[in-house]
Amino acid sequence: MALYDAMESYRDFEGGYRLSNYGEGLWMLTDGGRGQGRCLFFSTVELKDEELLVALLFYKKETSRAPERLVNAARKRMSKFEDENR
Repeated sequence: MALYDAMESYRDFEGGYRLSNYGEGLWMLTDGGRGQGRCLFFSTVELKDEELLVALLFYKKETSRAPERLVNAARKRMSKFEDENR
């Protein structure tokens, strides 16, 4: 639930949430260290003054950076989503 709340307010940077930029539109959102859940997501089109965030992958923290295999999996999902929604 904390990650959902973080996605709702991630641009406000309130509540101790942290963003890490993995480049090319891919971001990781954390709850600021309170839990071990992580979310790799990307932002896409604006919809009626709201930004659509697409959650690509949730995982349990293993290290401070996302493992490369998970980043690659998220990038593949991002590419598939973009291809299907053009």
